[in-house]
Amino acid sequence: MILDFSLIMALFLALAVVSAACPSECVGDSFNSTTLLTAVNAWITDSTAAFDVYGNITTWCVGGVTSMEYLFDYVRGDFNEDIGCWDVR
Repeated sequence: MILDFSLIMALFLALAVVSAACPSECVGDSFNSTTLLTAVNAWITDSTAAFDVYGNITTWCVGGVTSMEYLFDYVRGDFNEDIGCWDVR
């Protein structure tokens, strides 16, 4: 199997950009499925108040979450927060 060098470089650069943009560790207590749903609903309702309680949504620790099913089902309007740094492995 021959891999295209440009494809390999593009993948490497994409991973490097994500790694550089995301903090090395999440901030705060780790959420579980229930507490994350509560926090997301709070963020959707009033992101300023939720920030005061949970911190910035981009740095939430979601390692303890076992299911994100239905997490954003009840979002009304636009939800365009950056959750790309959530470590969901």
